[in-house]
Amino acid sequence: MSTSKIWNNLATQLEAEKQLASRQGGTVDFLDGIDRIPELREELNYQHFMDIHTYLGKAFGCRLHPLGQLLLSLVDAFRATYGGVVAHPRLLPYAVQEVHSFTSRLFEIVRVLFPNLPSENENLLLESENEDEEDIVVTPAYVIHPWLLPHLYSPLSTLYVLYHQPKDEEYWQRLLKWNKQPDTALMTFLGVDVKFWLPEGTSLIESSRTIGTMKDQHFTEAIETLQMLSTSFSPRDKLNLIHRTFQQVSKAVMTKLGSNYLWSMDDLFPVFQYVVVRSRIQHLGAEIQLIDDLLDPHMQHGELGIMFTTLRACYYQIQNEKVSHML
Repeated sequence: MSTSKIWNNLATQLEAEKQLASRQGGTVDFLDGIDRIPELREELNYQHFMDIHTYLGKAFGCRLHPLGQLLLSLVDAFRATYGGVVAHPRLLPYAVQEVHSFTSRLFEIVRVLFPNLPSENENLLLESENEDEEDIVVTPAYVIHPWLLPHLYSPLSTLYVLYHQPKDEEYWQRLLKWNKQPDTALMTFLGVDVKFWLPEGTSLIESSRTIGTMKDQHFTEAIETLQMLSTSFSPRDKLNLIHRTFQQVSKAVMTKLGSNYLWSMDDLFPVFQYVVVRSRIQHLGAEIQLIDDLLDPHMQHGELGIMFTTLRACYYQIQNEKVSHML
């Protein structure tokens, strides 16, 4: 069946649903234009993809659209299989496979409506003409995750928490003890260079007298950003939050030391570890594995990959710190 025939059939079905709702006294505003055939193009560009993205958001959110009906069915099945009283850590690998399967199958259905989307194994880079907008790499996850993962996140995240409970408990106990310490003691223990936090012209002894009892007074914007990690649904969003955290750390350092300051990993790691400790993310191991399992492979390399690896290293160091070496 041709693409135009599929769209005509879809428009006819939605128009019938619209008329039925109208006769029954219901509102049809929720269709919001998805009963009209969008402009179809042979070549995919940035703006056309954003139009597709907008359409899919409306379609997956509409209970009368076949995509919305299919999404609700998949979500109900997932919750019945992996959520509630049946949740068990051994189910996590199967749940992750299910999410990948849902993503792949939904993407193939979307490609029936928009055949100019790349195939599943092809990563297509779309560059924006607006410098304020980030370029897009079109993948099944990029297309489907924004609409799928928010519905699956509750049972899926529960499985990750259960799976990581023993390791996260070790990490959390150490974190609680470390967070009892004031900034001066914690940053000294973590090896944060004094140039990042000691007031100019002040000695460490003088600083201990004046701010020795203060807590959570450094890199506050970075800490607040990283704390949002548990409130975002997709691995892409979580990785972007990690990226923003690094940007906030750099901003704070450059405000103090000048815009020409160049980071070294020896300097960066202790500072970022301080941010991780003060962020107090209770299930950080679960968050890290969720990102690792569901993130597009191309995003695990380059600058973003280094940032994610740094967060993982911070978690492991906190978790495995010997008790005798703790504050």
